[in-house]
Amino acid sequence: LYKTDRQDPVAFQGVQPAIDRMQAHTDYEGGYLQARWTRTSSSGSESVVQFSYDRNRLDYSTVGGNMHNLTADFQKRTQTGERNEIYWGAGFQQYWDDSQSYRLLSFNPSAEVIRSGDIVLRDEWQAVPGLLTASAGVRVDYISFGDVEYQPSLRLLYTPKPNQSAWLAVSRAVRTPNRTDRDVVGDLGTITVPGVGIPVSVIETGSKSMRSEVARTAEGGYRFQSGQRWSVDASGFFSVYERLRSVDFAVAPQLVISGSSVYLRLPVHAANSGAGRSYGGEVWGTIQARRGWRLIPSYSYVKDDRWLPASLPAYYYGWDHTPSDLRHQGTVRSQHDLARNWQVDLMARARSRDYTYGLPGVLLIDARLNWHPVRGTEISLSLQNLTDRHVFETVSEGVTPAIPTRRTFVVQWRQRF
Repeated sequence: LYKTDRQDPVAFQGVQPAIDRMQAHTDYEGGYLQARWTRTSSSGSESVVQFSYDRNRLDYSTVGGNMHNLTADFQKRTQTGERNEIYWGAGFQQYWDDSQSYRLLSFNPSAEVIRSGDIVLRDEWQAVPGLLTASAGVRVDYISFGDVEYQPSLRLLYTPKPNQSAWLAVSRAVRTPNRTDRDVVGDLGTITVPGVGIPVSVIETGSKSMRSEVARTAEGGYRFQSGQRWSVDASGFFSVYERLRSVDFAVAPQLVISGSSVYLRLPVHAANSGAGRSYGGEVWGTIQARRGWRLIPSYSYVKDDRWLPASLPAYYYGWDHTPSDLRHQGTVRSQHDLARNWQVDLMARARSRDYTYGLPGVLLIDARLNWHPVRGTEISLSLQNLTDRHVFETVSEGVTPAIPTRRTFVVQWRQRF
């Protein structure tokens, strides 16, 4: 469970370079519940049933609403031979919400229910026992507004020695359209269109014809472990993106006559005109500094590039937001066993400056205390942003404003039966 009620200086991006600045409230409250049941009938057969429900209430100065998400999943692992295992399963998800518009933003319709289901099948085969393992699978999703998506993957694991392994993988993944993509209505203000010379109202809307964004990824990695003292992992990836979300519009505005009012309107709609690529890598390790004390350092680099078709004199392709460009990130985590049932974690995390928005680099400190009073029970107290530095870690996207981080307390309880 969580609840926050805060006042922040908030900026909302309109038609560039216009920015609407205000002192506004950004309230959040909600909760999350998850249950998982595992049954192992033999070493080669296992069944897992998982259920989750979360409810979130958002209250911004522009829009508010209640959001609910319910999921149910079943997974089955069956060993069909000495060198082969098959994994299969099915899942269901229902999302529903109701929204209220205060200013600038709204959803049409104001309330919606979205259901989806999925089927998963994966085959894992030891091509050369103890040396080479191959895994291939596919996930097929169906969404209530009519889309069917497939997400295949292929993975190879090579283990030349017990303390070394290397892997390669290729996959296709999707991001299905959400409520903002399909139903948002935003008043972006007014502009003067070249050749028209008078103010024109700009309205951005979602589109029912939005399709899923697609990522095709190739990745690989290597692991080396030196006994129980330390280990190091390295991985890299290259991804190609298709059908990225964009905003398209015809440059000619519409003449609107409403009662005694006459004005020009320029409708901007969501589309899938964008494309892109990204590449990067990560290196991390585990060091057993002493008994009951582990250090886990890591470093990652990510570079993203996006592009659109060339705009025409009468038609324009654009982005509705520009993502952050945080290329370098690093962490150092210290895990210490204070006693048999008490652990304390400290983590320092740093990132480079944001190359898109010019936000400076930052170093933040987190702390967590874990207590296991009885077997199967874990209670933790986390303190995020220990030094209470007020910095932006993200930028505004769509209807969600960017909010500076503050010191945050989180209490979590986990029970296993």
